[in-house]
Amino acid sequence: MQEKGALTSFSNEFRDRAMEYRYRVSSRSETVQQLRVSLLVSAVIFALLIVLDYRLVGMNLNFYALVGLRTIAILACLALIVALSRSPKLADRSTLLNIVCFIMVTAMILVIPLRPVTESSQLTAAVILSFAIYLFFPNRIAWVVALNVYLAVGFLLALIFWSTVSSSMIFGAAMVLLFQNAVGLVILRRLSALQRRQFALLAMERQTNKLMQQEIESRKDLEAQLRQQAQKDHLTGLNNRRWFLELAEQELRHCRRRQEPLSLCMVDLDHFKTVNDRFGHAVGDRVLVQIAGLCQEVLRDSDIIGRYGGEEFVLALPGTDANAAFEVAERLRLRILHFTFLELPEPLQLSITAGIAEVTAEDEDPGSALERADLALYAGKARGRNTVILENELQNEHGNRRQAQSRKI
Repeated sequence: MQEKGALTSFSNEFRDRAMEYRYRVSSRSETVQQLRVSLLVSAVIFALLIVLDYRLVGMNLNFYALVGLRTIAILACLALIVALSRSPKLADRSTLLNIVCFIMVTAMILVIPLRPVTESSQLTAAVILSFAIYLFFPNRIAWVVALNVYLAVGFLLALIFWSTVSSSMIFGAAMVLLFQNAVGLVILRRLSALQRRQFALLAMERQTNKLMQQEIESRKDLEAQLRQQAQKDHLTGLNNRRWFLELAEQELRHCRRRQEPLSLCMVDLDHFKTVNDRFGHAVGDRVLVQIAGLCQEVLRDSDIIGRYGGEEFVLALPGTDANAAFEVAERLRLRILHFTFLELPEPLQLSITAGIAEVTAEDEDPGSALERADLALYAGKARGRNTVILENELQNEHGNRRQAQSRKI
């Protein structure tokens, strides 16, 4: 940025042409507004000078010539105002502005032979016009200097050939114009350097802010990735075990506030080791991913699903009692049982065993209910797999066994 912000030695413009172009584009609206005001004021001044010309020279040929010069200058100013209104980009180009300034300077010089009795007042007007070109007409410094040299030389030559002033007065006028141009050039160069340095600092600040924003976004992406790794299973994209338990505990608090039931379901793929042994772990991983997708198809958006480990999945069903959870698990069992896994090299029917437990008022957290669901799961496996078992069934079985034992006793 320091190299791009370097300025040329004379004109104090950016050495980097692209940066100079961006500077001119960024300041274009302000430049156009300033130029319009300057041109309009110039046109008004030239119009008022017509009245002064009449009072000084009267109604004669010189007056008509002066009116013609003033009119040309006024029309040039108005034409440039209209052109800028239609195409603000013209403010970045020097051609039209140079032509208008050349017309105004020429009109100033030719006043001397047409109004020779007012040479002293013409010097004041020339100095004012010169300062105006330096300060209010946004042109390249080289062109500004050229126009002011043309004004100074032309004005002095007009004094020499068409005025009656003494040589000492001409020398004095030359010194005034020389001093005025030196001051105007210094002021213009300092303003140019100051404006461009401010733009360079602003561009550097914007670049720094952009880099900081990119760094912030990069950190956010990294945090999201870390959060994803901490909360999601890397294979299936489901909640991992730890995050599932946190979500289930939050849901348990919500359900108790709303006085709604919450059921938990443990799901295990039957004989999944056979898939890995026959087709390899890569095929087994793809099957697990598709099983996760089938689970998400069956479940509601409000339900929570996680991979508990290996081929075991766990579900949290808010607002669902044990009987309704049984229906959900049964739909899932049938969906997987009749699904054709294209990832398998040969047709193979897969099934699941599920255990369901409803969270009770005695459960302080979902962990105890999960243990009961896990016991129901293993009971289902003992019965031959491909089934859904409610914890109530186990309780009923235990009760029946106790009654049978008591009858034997």
